[in-house]
Amino acid sequence: MGCQIRWDIFCCYEPLLAKIFLNCYNIFRKFRLEVQFLADFKIFEAIMLLCFGISWPISIYKSYTSRKVGSKSIVFLYAILVGYVAGVINKILYSPDIVLALYILNLIMVAIDTLLYYRNVRIEKAQAAKSCDPQLGKV
Repeated sequence: MGCQIRWDIFCCYEPLLAKIFLNCYNIFRKFRLEVQFLADFKIFEAIMLLCFGISWPISIYKSYTSRKVGSKSIVFLYAILVGYVAGVINKILYSPDIVLALYILNLIMVAIDTLLYYRNVRIEKAQAAKSCDPQLGKV
């Protein structure tokens, strides 16, 4: 005795199943439109850029006040600059929106931090040259 479908019961519930299916489809369609709106705005990209953007003023302040290079890497700064330039180009060419302003703001802050890096290298070299005693090598 196998499992058999009772068609008479299925036929009675067919309109109910169709209604449930149609309601689920409409809910999914409405949700998809809302998600599409968020995708057009790129809310998660904006959140990422805001979070990254919070760290750059701190780094700039530290670079400016310490007047030392410390453990800062110029290769890292250039990699970040290239990434932001690529982000700006991508936004301009393919999906211009308000998030472009965040890319540009972050790019400016990283550029400032990069310039401060070179200023601090120059300051450290000047201090090192000043602290060296030219008479030290003579006997």
